Amino acid sequence: MVRIVLVSLILTSALLALLLLGLALNRGMSWEHVSSRVSTDGSMTAKYYRSKSKAGHAPLGDHLVVESGIMFPTLFPGEIVFAGYCSGKLEYKWISSPSAEVLAVGCPEGSEVETIFSEYRGVKLNVHVQRSP
Repeated sequence: MVRIVLVSLILTSALLALLLLGLALNRGMSWEHVSSRVSTDGSMTAKYYRSKSKAGHAPLGDHLVVESGIMFPTLFPGEIVFAGYCSGKLEYKWISSPSAEVLAVGCPEGSEVETIFSEYRGVKLNVHVQRSP
């Protein structure tokens, strides 16, 4: 009986590992990770991705994802707080504020913004899109 339970646990673990590997590979085929920045208090990480698919908030566009803390690749990435098409380089940085963490986002003039969210897991985010020439 103990052997059956042990073999079942091993097989379940192996199947779960294969599932996680497949999801990680699929995610890598749909997204190109460009850069990451940790918030000033270390509680969140902003990650800049370029989409390689023709679906989602901004197909083939620029995305900022915010996750809790310093995250390793996971099945459930954070929330997309910005999606759009920057006509040049997307720039972003964390700014410390007494009331909240502020994520400042800069897109050159002529950019197209599709999605902006202002809250992630109860933490207010102030996402400012600055269209600077």
